[in-house]
Amino acid sequence: MRGLIFIGDLPTKESWKRYMIMFLALVFMAGCAPLPDLEEEEGTETEAVQTLSKAELDELIGKYRSFAHEDWKKGKYEEAKQYYDSVLTYDYDHKINVYRALADCCINLKDHEGAIHNYETGIKYFPDDDYLRSSLALVYKGMGRIEESIEQQLEAIRIKPENIDFKMSLAELYVKAEDFDGAIKTYQELMEMLPDDESIRKKYELLVMTQRDPEEFLQTLREGVEAFPADVARRLSYANALLDQGLNKEAVAEYRKYSEQVPDDAKGWNGQAKANDNLENTQAAIAAYKKVVNLEPKNSIAMVAIGEDYLTMKNWNKVRIWSKKALSADPKAGSAWVLLGDAYQESADISSGEKTPSYNDKLVFLIAYGLYKKASTSQDIDAASDGERGMHYLKASELIPAKEDWFMNKGKIFPVGSQYKWIDKSWAETKYIEKYLESLGG
Repeated sequence: MRGLIFIGDLPTKESWKRYMIMFLALVFMAGCAPLPDLEEEEGTETEAVQTLSKAELDELIGKYRSFAHEDWKKGKYEEAKQYYDSVLTYDYDHKINVYRALADCCINLKDHEGAIHNYETGIKYFPDDDYLRSSLALVYKGMGRIEESIEQQLEAIRIKPENIDFKMSLAELYVKAEDFDGAIKTYQELMEMLPDDESIRKKYELLVMTQRDPEEFLQTLREGVEAFPADVARRLSYANALLDQGLNKEAVAEYRKYSEQVPDDAKGWNGQAKANDNLENTQAAIAAYKKVVNLEPKNSIAMVAIGEDYLTMKNWNKVRIWSKKALSADPKAGSAWVLLGDAYQESADISSGEKTPSYNDKLVFLIAYGLYKKASTSQDIDAASDGERGMHYLKASELIPAKEDWFMNKGKIFPVGSQYKWIDKSWAETKYIEKYLESLGG
């Protein structure tokens, strides 16, 4: 028998009702009921319980529920569980739902099988209990029974379709089951319920981006922008996606609108600059990068980008200015040393053309070599690699002065010629020429 205990001889069927009335009287006098500790055949128990009137049963069940609840609140889960079991014994027609509390007792007692049993049994008798459904879904998820977990979560949503947490859990379950269509549909429903929730939107966009074709992804973002034109975050995401897909002209337009909405956010100007660079609109790119620098005076990456644009325009002086600005903002910016080295190397390349480089050209290549050497010691791995590559190229191509070059041009330690008028003797990087030539000896 579940949950009943008798001390002494088992009462007869005829004396059962009288015994129970006496038992209830003792309970009321004592203020608490003893825990049952002796089991009897289920049929005998049910038959005996049925001899009690409804009022008597209600009183008895009420007492056991009260004791159970008090013990549960105190963390006395074993005692609470036994009282709840007794409630189920007397509630033979399953009118009272104590399965939530019983399952919680089992969980705290680390009886996971008992918890699952109570969740499943509770759902059998109380199929519209959303808590039992969602809790069983969580247990099934932990056991790797994902399909069954989804089934229970869907039932919980059927009962409470407005519950956000239930839908979030369902979306995550769909992802775990690799049912991406189901996940995307659920996130769409969540976005309708919470249009301002950025985290939901990002999860949705990531799914569409990774699981659908690029055009569908862009269409999704475009629709979001059209539906919420004042939502700057949506517009920025759309512009970024256009840039990633190589749709630079469209990206420029969206970044421009974004910058009109939030002119003090560097992200919009930075996006405009990159898209314009891809379109070879160099002047527009420089103007946008300068906006970034105005907003972020320590942004050495933007400064190097400006210098690189000037490099394409063969404006060596401007390259040097922005390289130095980048190093002033961040002395560890190894890419600025590479950029400055590139300016000297390209200047010498253009001067020498197809012919054998002159001694003056080699002196300029030597300045580039010194700058690449600085870059090679950078903590920036990419800059260090570029620096080493530049040094190797110049040396292997015999573009820097050899000992015999120095011997034939004693005293010439600075490049001359109209093409090198942009170089100033006072600049620090030119001092590397003398240092290197001295190392050749002779």
